[in-house]
Amino acid sequence: MTTRLLTIAGAYQTDCQAVFSDGAAGRYLSFMPRTATIRKETRMSKWIVVPAAIIAALAVIMFLCFRFIGSAHADSGVLQGAGGHKASGHVEIVRSGETVKVVLKDDFTLQDAPAPRLAWGKDGYKRGTIFATLAKFKGAQEYSVPAGTDLSQYNEFWIWCEKFDVPLASAKLK
Repeated sequence: MTTRLLTIAGAYQTDCQAVFSDGAAGRYLSFMPRTATIRKETRMSKWIVVPAAIIAALAVIMFLCFRFIGSAHADSGVLQGAGGHKASGHVEIVRSGETVKVVLKDDFTLQDAPAPRLAWGKDGYKRGTIFATLAKFKGAQEYSVPAGTDLSQYNEFWIWCEKFDVPLASAKLK
């Protein structure tokens, strides 16, 4: 019996000559799995699968941390005109780490007024809380809140006319 070994598509092909029980001689092909190679590939896949699983788990943990723990947290409210002035739109107070911003959304509008300033209040405007000057009367805009401002003391956002000392708009924050 002569045997020849060939590697074909992940199996050993054996070309054999044999004498069969009925006395006929012939050739046949026999296929055997490459078990040594399969084991080697299985071991190699463990080296790939385990780190990939660890990286995926870390990505999920980081996502959850940024999403719920140290991520941007926002209070929001709807602006309404005050003191006979017209105003509308949404405002958000966005906290991300140590940075705090006031974000006026795209739908923000305010009737023209001299010297509009941004300020805080608790059930009404609180003097001494002005922190920025309104840049434009329509559209999206952002303002940084000074470091050290304790926003837990306030439940309202105000746009105040500093020139005439009157309210222009306010929003209850939730």
